[in-house]
Amino acid sequence: MRARLRADPYLPKGLDFLRSTELRAIAEAIGGVEQRSLVDLRYHLASAFAQHVRDVAGDRLKPNRSERRKALRSLQAKAAALRVAAEENMPWLRSEHYEAKFFGATGPDWSPFEYDYVALVQPVERLEAIAASILSVPPIGNGTATSPFLAGFPSDRLENPGTGVQFAFARRLAQIYFDLTGKTPGVTKEQPGPYQRMVAAASDAFRNAYKAAESPFGEWRAPSREVMQKACKSIGRK
Repeated sequence: MRARLRADPYLPKGLDFLRSTELRAIAEAIGGVEQRSLVDLRYHLASAFAQHVRDVAGDRLKPNRSERRKALRSLQAKAAALRVAAEENMPWLRSEHYEAKFFGATGPDWSPFEYDYVALVQPVERLEAIAASILSVPPIGNGTATSPFLAGFPSDRLENPGTGVQFAFARRLAQIYFDLTGKTPGVTKEQPGPYQRMVAAASDAFRNAYKAAESPFGEWRAPSREVMQKACKSIGRK
């Protein structure tokens, strides 16, 4: 345990902000927990916090995909224009370079550009082809397709980075709830159920621990009701 605490930069923060007051609030949210289980609960909750912070670090917010595609189209157009201009001007570029080299002020001299004429257009062509290849794949949207090989295949992880992390976090807490109570966690539409109250109480403590760690990976986000609902449905499944 001591070795784990020394090696993990976030586990101690989680433990620091899971004091008796916070643990009692979490235990009361699910209807009470045996006193002897609180030490074990504190460690499991702190481990869930530490793992969540690592998940967030690996799933940083990415640029808007629509904006990236617009920028890629612009890059493709610029590459095409550069290629056309280079191809059109290549004959006189060769001629001017030869004359400048031969009739220069110091007479004929070696030029570092002698072999660049053939290779000049090739990199531009490759850049244009790469952009065209990426743009040939349909953008991922909000369609109802269920296969990643079909246009419009939805992906929360690509379009809404962070949702995969929130699901993992909600599922860890759902598993802790299940282990403590022996009951499958659930989400209600009206008054928050015991699992939802547990998540809310734990998130408050975790938010403070995250702030104490200087919020290293952006703003803290608690899982939404929809994410918690998905997490609860996954408990007990292989």
